[in-house]
Amino acid sequence: MLRDEADPAHLLGPATDRYVDSLYEAAESLWAPDTHTIDALADQVVPRITSAPAWPTLRAHLALLNANGVDPLGALRSAAHQRELGSADDPAAVLDWRLDDTGLRNAGHGPLPWVPAIPGALLTDDTWGTYLQARNDQVVHLSSQVRQRSEQERYLSGHVKVVLYPTQKHLPMLLCGERHAALPATICALPDRAASLKPLLTTKATAAPSQWQPSASPPGVGTLALQALPSIDSDPSPWC
Repeated sequence: MLRDEADPAHLLGPATDRYVDSLYEAAESLWAPDTHTIDALADQVVPRITSAPAWPTLRAHLALLNANGVDPLGALRSAAHQRELGSADDPAAVLDWRLDDTGLRNAGHGPLPWVPAIPGALLTDDTWGTYLQARNDQVVHLSSQVRQRSEQERYLSGHVKVVLYPTQKHLPMLLCGERHAALPATICALPDRAASLKPLLTTKATAAPSQWQPSASPPGVGTLALQALPSIDSDPSPWC
């Protein structure tokens, strides 16, 4: 659906993947003109390491080390000499973990806490700097939107719960705290951030759920408009 395609929660994952892929490609291009050169250098340090399943991950890690001014082959050699690798099913995965068990590839926190940051050498690179920064900013923007919406939904869930009344499944019921009033309601709109904390409700109600009738409403309870909600919030006793 078009609405899903514009949903920040759906866009954040792919945007993060593109950021990470671009970051690794940029770091590898900064280290050597092609991956074959990197592979040959690594095999000289740890024989046949490039045939391990996790070698692409380890190669990206080593490339980020290089972009951050660390000797990648020296770091690989030190990790390999810490203890034996012969019993490991995937020695590349073991070495990647030995180099940095946080998953950040020794690069620090990026646009998300579990994603590597852009090394300074890449930020100032004429080819990659602007592009990587744009990718970083996109992830930051989408994650901010997702966080903001989550906070709004958490606020709403703590104040108003919309559930289905068991004998009138087509009519929602508002519950507030321990006490409740059956309010068959339709959420009309959430026009902006401020109003999203006070959903518009078109409702009729009675004193008890079992006595609800569509054609009747008790004195003083009619259609609730957005203008009435501030006064309701200021005096919660009738609701909670």
